Amino acid sequence: MTADYDAGTTNGIVINGNGITLDGNGYTLTGSGGSTTGVSLTVKNNTTIKNLTITGFKYGVYFLSSNNNTVYNNNFVNNTNDAHLIGGAGNVFDVPGSGGNYWDDFDTPAEGCDDANLDYICDASFSFPGGTDNQPWNQVDGWLVPPPVDTTPPVISNIQPSGYVTTGSPTVSADYSDPSGVDTATVVVLVDGTPLSGCTVTASSVSCPASGLGDGAHNIQVDASDTVGNAGTGNG
Repeated sequence: MTADYDAGTTNGIVINGNGITLDGNGYTLTGSGGSTTGVSLTVKNNTTIKNLTITGFKYGVYFLSSNNNTVYNNNFVNNTNDAHLIGGAGNVFDVPGSGGNYWDDFDTPAEGCDDANLDYICDASFSFPGGTDNQPWNQVDGWLVPPPVDTTPPVISNIQPSGYVTTGSPTVSADYSDPSGVDTATVVVLVDGTPLSGCTVTASSVSCPASGLGDGAHNIQVDASDTVGNAGTGNG
């Protein structure tokens, strides 16, 4: 497309051939509701639909007995039904490295779209009649927005034992979390400044045997960095 297009009360674009690429180039296809369809395919195969905002239709895209079509990096906004597929097989709504589409009824945690790693892609897939988008974006044109830079270190919590130690061989443990994930190779546990060995390290916790500790208070320190290099320290 080379401009926005308002289809009014008629259907928007009907793809009448195989192997066609519909590149919206960032433009918008608008409808006025009723029984209209934004982009429709009937017994058509190997087409690609991308870079298009589809809004105001009964069906954003409608496929009938169509196979191996690819739909990605589109915005589906204010449609009664964003996508509806009947029959066909091999149709995909996301591409590795490019993600899927933005769906305005699946872009918040309340709708099932969480984004723990802050990459603007929902952690869960979005399903509709006949298809699934495995990498739905949580904002319009999310594929054009640089992801936020993570500058926050891991949160280290629940350091044990806490307070007064009454056994010479306690188990020292801690939990940690980070949106970018913790680099387990960076996890170090120290007691009174001495690193412990033999630790069991997971993506969310560490547990280490300690020995030779006298009764009393001891300084426990846990160091960990996330996968983008932010270093955190917790003391107990």
